[in-house]
Amino acid sequence: MDHVVDHVVSPFCDIVEKAKTAARNAGNSHTMLRTAESLIQEGERALVRIAPVCRDNYRQFGHGFVDALQKNDEIQSHREMLIGLIWVFDKYVDPAGFDASKYAQLEAQSRKAAVRIFTILTNMRVWLQPREDDRLLMSPPSSPLSLPGLPPQPPPPPSVSSRPATGVDSVRIATNELERFMRERHHDSDDSDCDHHHPVGTKVPRPESPVDPSLRRGYMSPIIRKPRPLNPPPPPPTRSRDPQTEEAPLSAGLLHRGPPPRYPLVPPPSPGLEVPSAGGKSYDDGLIPVEPPTPKPKSTGFPSLAKHSTISASSSFYLHKGFCEGAKEVVKGEMGVKLMQKSVQRTLSRVVARCTGCYFELDNRNIESDVKRQDEGNFATKAGITYRLRFLQKSHLAAKRSDDVPYGCVFCVHQGRTLDASDATVFFSTQALFNHLARHPRPLPQVPGIKVVEEAVVPPLLRNDYDIHLQSPQAAHPAHENRADIAGRPTGTARAEARQMHNKRQPPDRSLALELAQGASVTGIRWPRAYKGEWMFAWHDGAFESVPTDNVRLDPPPPSDIKMGGSSLVFAKARWKFAPKERERGEWLKFGKNETIFNIGWPYREHWCWSGTNSRGKWGIFPRAFIDMDTVQELEAEPLDQQSSPTQEKTKTSSVFTKLSVRKSCRPSSIAESTSSRDTAGFSLRAASSRTS
Repeated sequence: MDHVVDHVVSPFCDIVEKAKTAARNAGNSHTMLRTAESLIQEGERALVRIAPVCRDNYRQFGHGFVDALQKNDEIQSHREMLIGLIWVFDKYVDPAGFDASKYAQLEAQSRKAAVRIFTILTNMRVWLQPREDDRLLMSPPSSPLSLPGLPPQPPPPPSVSSRPATGVDSVRIATNELERFMRERHHDSDDSDCDHHHPVGTKVPRPESPVDPSLRRGYMSPIIRKPRPLNPPPPPPTRSRDPQTEEAPLSAGLLHRGPPPRYPLVPPPSPGLEVPSAGGKSYDDGLIPVEPPTPKPKSTGFPSLAKHSTISASSSFYLHKGFCEGAKEVVKGEMGVKLMQKSVQRTLSRVVARCTGCYFELDNRNIESDVKRQDEGNFATKAGITYRLRFLQKSHLAAKRSDDVPYGCVFCVHQGRTLDASDATVFFSTQALFNHLARHPRPLPQVPGIKVVEEAVVPPLLRNDYDIHLQSPQAAHPAHENRADIAGRPTGTARAEARQMHNKRQPPDRSLALELAQGASVTGIRWPRAYKGEWMFAWHDGAFESVPTDNVRLDPPPPSDIKMGGSSLVFAKARWKFAPKERERGEWLKFGKNETIFNIGWPYREHWCWSGTNSRGKWGIFPRAFIDMDTVQELEAEPLDQQSSPTQEKTKTSSVFTKLSVRKSCRPSSIAESTSSRDTAGFSLRAASSRTS
């Protein structure tokens, strides 16, 4: 039992141990001592709450509780985050390396993790309780040798996997049942077709990409991986390629691209590929079906992606009007292009295939190689992904210029969410798109009209007839690797498109700047001192680079994190000018450089967003980074019994401001204090020195 409890609470034990070491080393540093004691209390509070729940769950559910712990990615995620902070905490336990912000960060993360882990553990008491109907429908006959506390073994997986129905719509269920019946009916005929394909031989070197010069020619080393079984074959297509099309030039009769033979599903409605397909079964005999559990994909070892960012109507993808109409035509099995003569020089021209819905164009010869399923139609990328041009046709958004084509991720749009809150939904180059795809968890979601190969070798049935071939393992997401540093920091969205080719603004040190589409999300915002508030560093699409502050609309914190009630005695001076745009979402406060901000409040001192009143008497919220922390001061009201009468006040006015003392305290208790007209008859001024966090 102890080893199970230690697995959960060991990070909190380490926090208490590190904090006690810091308290012993504090010496005469009262600030360090109080900060360490606060961290000790937070860690011990977590131990007192979590350890008893772990013991009770283990006594009641045994190995079932252990399995639930191992499968819960959120608990593992919180443990990894705490371990990452504790790993480098030794350099802060001595007075020479003391950093109050690191203590505050660890304390805040410990509080957040403890509350969430405690909630999950208490909920497990409900999840792990066996239900009566489960015993009747799913549990096998009990054996006299079966061990108590062990969960029932799941039934063997079915021979043909199918997606469970996601809705109760009778029409959809009936349609999916018909499709399933037709797939089973034509299974033998599709298998017989496989024998007519020749095995994949040695491939010729792939040409360079006709779209992105950075995608170079070359072989991709095969990866030894257990092949994933192919999906059940669909019914044969209603239309087939003209046998003469394979030999005739494309310009002579390039009208339709045969529909994908293994994807007969009807493409989703506008705006594109965002409606997922759901399988289902129809039952007319009145029996209650018991569906076997869907096998859980093997963990890739990367952090849990349970908390995704929803692709809403305000995202960059929908601000760009979604996928191009020509892309939707290609998904349906049509060509989606029209042939045009384009002038190269004064007397020369070439035939290009231009999208029917925008200015996206490709060389006609490359389109022919793709349609005729030739080896020359395979293109390699630096991200370890091989693709055919049909994938770019299906992924592009409406382009206003032939040399500047935006793309979207069909898999993120299909699921309605991205992998991380900072991920892009619009990509300005094919390299950016494929770098994003390399970070997608495997297997990729099934999208109608998109053929994905994840085996090391392309199956004969899909030779030169796929969309993308994933030849490398899943790449780590940089934002997930640095999420301990991103957590608790500001987020925002881009007001306008920021491109290096269009915008010549650069930070003072000429560092790399992010390329953002309008509505793009950024996270983990920081304001370096050298940029004086005019530029920030933020995470977007796996990169941590600079972006102009005035081009990012900050997301206000939730109302629970805004200190609003009562008056505060804390005031400070602004380090930089903060001038958010009018009509911004949230009560943002405008102030100039060196302007004094009064009535300052915060949910806790290290929170990134404070509230206060400017010199014009207007209240609002603002980033703490824009305050000069060395100027944070506090007015403290004198007790009523020590206040003088109005007749004596005139004689004491000159001596009031002589009571100036330095108080080294980090507690924000003064925020909760309030003053009134009679309470301010007499007061003393105390300066609270603070470290810059």
